[in-house]
Amino acid sequence: MGNAPMKRSISVILLASIFFFWRAAGETQSSKLKVAYPTTVGSMGVLWVTKDAGLFDKHGLNVEMIYIAGSSKIVQAMLAREIRISEIAIPAVIQANLAGADLVMLAGPNHRPGQKLMVKPEIKSREDLKGKKLGVTRFGTSDDFLLRYILTQWGIQPDREVALIQMGGSQEILAGLSSRGIDGGMISSPLNLRALKLGFQMLVDLSAIGVDYQGAGVVTTRSYVREQPDIVRRYLRAYVEDL
Repeated sequence: MGNAPMKRSISVILLASIFFFWRAAGETQSSKLKVAYPTTVGSMGVLWVTKDAGLFDKHGLNVEMIYIAGSSKIVQAMLAREIRISEIAIPAVIQANLAGADLVMLAGPNHRPGQKLMVKPEIKSREDLKGKKLGVTRFGTSDDFLLRYILTQWGIQPDREVALIQMGGSQEILAGLSSRGIDGGMISSPLNLRALKLGFQMLVDLSAIGVDYQGAGVVTTRSYVREQPDIVRRYLRAYVEDL
């Protein structure tokens, strides 16, 4: 009989332990996370597939996808701690870090640029680009970096022989082509197929120029990795499971 109170105490302790373990697990499963992406092209598909397949939920994350046109704007939101993880390309990371930021890219789904330079049908060669207006999403993005790179390789001086125009986003570049406000623009799949249907042609496919290039990938800050290592690990597990 003397052991009965002790047994009851042990039972209460076990029940309390189970309760607090269950509560902690529930809190882990409800971890909320805002994730930003800068464009609606195919390279962002890995995010939507991961979310639609329930992989974020599987790893205990309640992820809210937020569209913010242009990687530079996302960087501003990340530095303001409004966004903790994003899917942006490496040029924005490098430029921000050169200015003193602590961004870091943790993973990426590809190592080839996916952009295509779509132009009016009357533009038959690279020489025809001189004096024309070409659209990019925003200065400092992958579109801008890669277009400047390929123009330089062709011996064409960006901003002097060709005008580069900030359009805001990929859809806006397509709209600019449609309205004839620009003569060409950097467009990724599947929007390039819509441009083809509208009568525009592909002058160059950047994935075929033989350049290794880290496109969009998982970007966060080193400070967030230190503050929330478990959330970052779970996000990466979900992301990599989709690849």
